[in-house]
Amino acid sequence: MIRAAILGLLLMATGAQAHPIEASIGDAHWRPARGVFEIALRLPTHDVQAKLKTVNVDPAALEAWVLTRFAVNGEPPTWIGAEVKPDSTWIYLEAKAKPGTTVRLRHALLFELSPMQVNTLNVTIGVEKLTLGFTREKAEQTIVGPGG
Repeated sequence: MIRAAILGLLLMATGAQAHPIEASIGDAHWRPARGVFEIALRLPTHDVQAKLKTVNVDPAALEAWVLTRFAVNGEPPTWIGAEVKPDSTWIYLEAKAKPGTTVRLRHALLFELSPMQVNTLNVTIGVEKLTLGFTREKAEQTIVGPGG
């Protein structure tokens, strides 16, 4: 009886690991004095390593990949930098936006690794906050921009 309970717990634990979370999270804050969105994206380092096919992430390769998968109004944002840590890779970007216009965001990072990937972006414009979920089927979304 005890063996069966222990075996059941082990099977449940193993099953939980068979369905990894495939997600990233990020923040985009509107900075009106500079007319830019400051963007910070957190990706799982093991996924970045898998995509770039290396354990030691090359900063130039990381930048090139990110700037082909993330866009604001159809343009790659300005690369500010990145921090690669054992668990998370942080990407820092800036993107210009004109007040009173709509802003088209494309966040397609890691979609090539998993069809289940979900990228969440929390957008803050003044006191307004909204959360966007990007999937393979919905990699691009439009929001009302600052002052709009």
